[in-house]
Amino acid sequence: MIRIRILREEYCNHCNISRRSPRSTGVRLLETVIDREGFRPRLVIDYGCSTWRNSKYLANKYGSFTVRVDAIMDTRPNVVAYPTRLPFRDGVADVVLFTHILMFMNSKDEWQETIGELKRVSKRYIVLETYHVKNPRALKYDAQEIMKIIEENKLNIIKKNIKQNMENLILYI
Repeated sequence: MIRIRILREEYCNHCNISRRSPRSTGVRLLETVIDREGFRPRLVIDYGCSTWRNSKYLANKYGSFTVRVDAIMDTRPNVVAYPTRLPFRDGVADVVLFTHILMFMNSKDEWQETIGELKRVSKRYIVLETYHVKNPRALKYDAQEIMKIIEENKLNIIKKNIKQNMENLILYI
């Protein structure tokens, strides 16, 4: 069983936040950036929240075409893929959403490759959201580990909301 299934079964299925809010904190931050620029994302890759609230929100607000990606079929994604190998051509998406996935990957050793893949398929923005889940099977990390990988991939943080238990970052390619 891949660890992302744990996310879906033990975390997402019990998350009240996604029922209360039409979009995540990271997408709210993204809105402030793209609205200021007058940018309308044409293609969004949404890897994450199994309710697909973020892609629905961006499609409704901006008319974005969204591709929903997940590692398991249960959430009925458009594409099934593990985040270390995304089946998209380089620079295909205006925005790549990566919502609460890092801590449920199989190993932190995969994080560098994953961030590299997000960068490869995005031509403009990456929304990276992490959360320190109180689940013994979730990967434990600190914000500095994520910041180091972002720096190593030469990504620019243009907006952030960092709290004690979560990091929401808007990265610019």
